[in-house]
Amino acid sequence: GNYMLPRGVTVSICPIAIHRNESIFENAQSFDPDRFLPERSANRHAFDFIPFSAGPRNCIGQRFASYEQRVGISWLLRRYRFESDMELNDNPPLAEAVLRPKYGCLIRMYRR
Repeated sequence: GNYMLPRGVTVSICPIAIHRNESIFENAQSFDPDRFLPERSANRHAFDFIPFSAGPRNCIGQRFASYEQRVGISWLLRRYRFESDMELNDNPPLAEAVLRPKYGCLIRMYRR
């Protein structure tokens, strides 16, 4: 690039900014899990989506966390129905260590 960094400087990246970049993801602000389908992500750079960082020093727990997430969510969805009176647009995400809803997430769970 066109940037010269002094020796010893610490550089950080902001995954949230990358993940919401309209030049990388069409409608980046919208919830669209289909953007990760193989046919829609085949030509994307490997570092365009980095929820666990990337490269040789990425999160060592990435595979375990992804597996645990799929198992946990599927277990909950098979057993419960979820409802909320909150509209997604009325509860913007806050960028902290991870994204979280600004006003919390009030839901009702009903056993199936």
